[in-house]
Amino acid sequence: MSLSKKRKVDTECRVFNKKWNNDYFFIEQNNVALCVICKEKVAVLKEYNIGRHYKSKHASTYNDLSGKLRSDKFEILKQNLLAQQSIFIKRSCQNESLVKASFQVARTLAIAGKPFTDGQIVKECILKTVEEICPDKINLFTGISLSANTIARRTTDLGNDIIRQLKDISKSFKYFSIALDESTDASDSAQVLLFVRGVNESFEITEELAAVHSMKDSCTGNEIFLKVKESIFTLGLEFSILKGVTTDGGRNMCGAHTGLVGNICKAVFETGAAAPMAIYCIIHQQALCGKNAPISEVMNIVVQNVNYIRKSALSHRQFKNFLAEIESEYLDIPYHCEVRWLSRGHVLKKFFYLRSEIDTFMTEKNRVITELTDLTWLWKLAFLVDITQLLNELNLKLQGANSDFKSAEDRIRIFENPFALKIETLPTEFQLEVIELISNNNFKNYFKEASLQQFYAMLPEESFPNLKKHAREMISIFSSTYLCEQTFSKMKYVKSKYRTNLSDEHL
Repeated sequence: MSLSKKRKVDTECRVFNKKWNNDYFFIEQNNVALCVICKEKVAVLKEYNIGRHYKSKHASTYNDLSGKLRSDKFEILKQNLLAQQSIFIKRSCQNESLVKASFQVARTLAIAGKPFTDGQIVKECILKTVEEICPDKINLFTGISLSANTIARRTTDLGNDIIRQLKDISKSFKYFSIALDESTDASDSAQVLLFVRGVNESFEITEELAAVHSMKDSCTGNEIFLKVKESIFTLGLEFSILKGVTTDGGRNMCGAHTGLVGNICKAVFETGAAAPMAIYCIIHQQALCGKNAPISEVMNIVVQNVNYIRKSALSHRQFKNFLAEIESEYLDIPYHCEVRWLSRGHVLKKFFYLRSEIDTFMTEKNRVITELTDLTWLWKLAFLVDITQLLNELNLKLQGANSDFKSAEDRIRIFENPFALKIETLPTEFQLEVIELISNNNFKNYFKEASLQQFYAMLPEESFPNLKKHAREMISIFSSTYLCEQTFSKMKYVKSKYRTNLSDEHL
C-alpha cells in the first residue's frame, strides 16, 4: 500500500487577493485573513474558506451593497477595526510603561532605604508637578501604582531577580569565598549577613550579598552553618570550590569544632577538597592593635572631660557658644564612643587643638584639668594624636568593596613579590613555573604596570596552570568583613526604632 504525502497548507505560499476586500470584507494581518465585520480570523488564505465565512454569516446583510456604497462600507469597517486595535496597542504600551515606572520608583526607594509608604508621596509629587507643567498629560500618570503594597511587591521582585542573576553568574565560578557577620537590629532580632565573592576562568570577580538570615533563637555556630549551607546550595555552588571564610572572629564563628568555620571545614573535607582559609577580619585586627597602645593614662582624662562637656545640652551649648565667641578654629568637639573605632582619633585631635579653650572653659566650671599644665602628659597626648591618626588612615584604606589581599599588601605586606621569591622555598609544583616567570622580562614589566588580577589573567594557562589556579583561589578570598559592616549600617538605618515592624522578608 502506497503512502501519499499529506499537504502542508503553510508551505503552499498562498497570497491574499486584494479583491477579497470588497467581495468578502476581509483584510490581511500577519499572514491571516481578518473579517472587518465580526473580527474573526481565517487561517488559510484560500478564497473558498473566506467566501464560505462571508456567505454563512454576513451575505444576508451586505449582499445588497454594491459599487461605491460597498467600498465605502468596507473602508468604514476597516478604519473602525484599526482604530480599535490601536487603542488596545496604545493602552498595552501605556500599561507596560506604568509598570516599568513603578519598578523604577521601587528601586530608587529601596536604594535610599525609604519606607514603602513613601511611594504614595512620590506619586503625589509627580501629579502635582505634571499638573503645573503639562496638565493635559496628567491622565498618563494617574494610573501608576505606587501604593505601599505595590512597592513592597516590586522590591521583593527586584530582590528575587538579583538572586536569579547571581545564580547564573555563579555557574561560571572556578572558586569562591564567603564573608559573614552577625548583628542585632532594632527589634533585637539577630541578622546574619552572607556575602559571596567568586572568580571565573577570566579572573573576573563578582562580589554580592547572597542572603540575610534572621536568627529567631540562639545564634550558635551550628545554626549559622545550616543557614550558610542553605544559601550556598541555593546558588548552585559546592563546598569543594570554597577557598575562604572571613568572619569577625567571634567564638560562634571561629570555633574549630562547633563553630561555623569548624562545620564548614567538615563539609569541605567530605568533598575531598582542602580546608578553606579561615580569616579573621583584618580591619578588626587592626582596630584591636590600636587598642593595645598604652593610652589609658591619657584617654581616660580626655574622655572624662569631653563627656562632661557633652553630657548635658546646657554645658554643650555653652561650650559651643564659647568657641564661637573667641572665633576658635574648631567650633565643637566630638563625643567619644567606644564602639566606633575611628572616634578615638577624632576626639584626641580636637582635644589637643582645643586644649587651651577647654582649660579656660573647665576652669570657669570649677573643674581644673591639672594634666593640661603637665608637659609630660601633653607630650603623650601629642604622640597619641599622631599615632591614632595613622591607625585611622590605615583602617580606612583597608575598607572598601572589592578589597583583596593584593590591596592590603601595599600597607601590611602579607604577600611577597613573585619576582623576589626564593625558588627553593616554594612547593615543587610551583618551582618550574616561577623560574619561567622570573626569566621573562615582559612579565616583569607587566607586573609593575598591571594589577594582580590583570597580571594573572594575562599569563598563558598552558604555561602556568598551577600559578593561575593558586591565584584564582587567593583572589577569590575576602580580606575583611567591611561589606558586612557597611551593610549593617544601612540595615540599622532602614530598620530603625521607628520601623521595627519591617518584616525579615522585606529587610
